[in-house]
Amino acid sequence: GVASVNAADVVAVYPNPASNLMTIALSVSKASIELYDLVGNQVASVEGSFGKNTVDVSGLSNGTYFVKVNVDGAVTTRKVTINR
Repeated sequence: GVASVNAADVVAVYPNPASNLMTIALSVSKASIELYDLVGNQVASVEGSFGKNTVDVSGLSNGTYFVKVNVDGAVTTRKVTINR
């Protein structure tokens, strides 16, 4: 059969709160990473790969954001705060 991936198990997002850089650590070969604000506007998007993926959030306002990580169709969302 086909092994399914639980996206929540392969994603770590830190630091939280973040100030200028946010790291999304993946234990899968690739994933798409999108960052959204509270009203649902996409504010950043990167193609992630295995290991540490750094996202520059220095241009974003302080507040709460959602990191949406899609691993082969399995999606997990993490809430993060930007505060500096």
